[in-house]
Amino acid sequence: MPNDFLFVDDDRNTSLDPSNALPFNAPTSWKVLIVDDEPEVHTVTKLAMSDFEYLARSLEFMSAYSAHEAKAILKETPDIALVLLDVVMETEDAGLRVAEFIRETLDNHITRIILRTGQPGQAPERKVIVDYDINDYKHKTELTAQKLFTVMMASIRSYSEMDILNKSRLVQKEVLIGSTNMFEKTTAEEFVDGLQEHLNAVIGCFAPSSVASSFIVKCNNNDEVFGDIKIIASGGSFSDKKGKSLSQCFSDELVDTLEQSYRQKKLVYDAEYLCSFCVSDYSSESLLYYAIIPLCLTPCQQCLIEIFTKKVQIAYENMQMKQELAKYL
Repeated sequence: MPNDFLFVDDDRNTSLDPSNALPFNAPTSWKVLIVDDEPEVHTVTKLAMSDFEYLARSLEFMSAYSAHEAKAILKETPDIALVLLDVVMETEDAGLRVAEFIRETLDNHITRIILRTGQPGQAPERKVIVDYDINDYKHKTELTAQKLFTVMMASIRSYSEMDILNKSRLVQKEVLIGSTNMFEKTTAEEFVDGLQEHLNAVIGCFAPSSVASSFIVKCNNNDEVFGDIKIIASGGSFSDKKGKSLSQCFSDELVDTLEQSYRQKKLVYDAEYLCSFCVSDYSSESLLYYAIIPLCLTPCQQCLIEIFTKKVQIAYENMQMKQELAKYL
């Protein structure tokens, strides 16, 4: 391996302002897969990028020494941000086959791919970038630590932006599916169960470990003691709360947050949860949902949740009208 790839020293600051952190409690690292049959390449790459940081996240390196190993890792790890990929390994085009596997077999167009080769004539740059959806192509002899940092920063920034857009697209799809399905519910219990399912799917696009629970309360007027309001239907972790008052079920702090949501008729976000009332214009019953979320939602994410909430309220009032009409049939 050419000694030029043993990165030269240069002056650089790879860390960014820590205040420029991700808007939610995302994983603490960006996953980077090094695919190269030379162990020394793995060693020097990790060493050179050991202090890399972007949006308060460091790098988590994974290593593969053949195309076969790389495919196995990629199949099991869908959230790899960047692949540093050698061309010639067990075969002259092994790296290209890995790139093809990522884009076509896995249908992954978000992970960034940087092709690194010590034999540039083996894979013409223009043809490779066009035919294999490669994001960058570098000769190993030109990659100083500074140049590697620059290309990795650009790639991970691009991955981050594409990941957010992709998740937003998934949320929009869930909002559409969920709000449509909610119109089919005919009882309060069915509605609560359906709301939980779809709310978990919506928030889960951003926070897979989120857990939503929902319940319906009857609010007679705005002057009543809020904590005395009874739950008339419930589900999820609140499934045993039916018939109990809010103050019997929740801490004073959470009851206050729920009341704030009800009085202001809007979503209220906390560091670890969100709650919302869908105040019915049709009856004295109001739907409340509560979700434990290990993140602080961005304005865009909040907007999508609010759109979902509005559609849920319409569906809830539709269910109430169906129940009223059924009495006369």
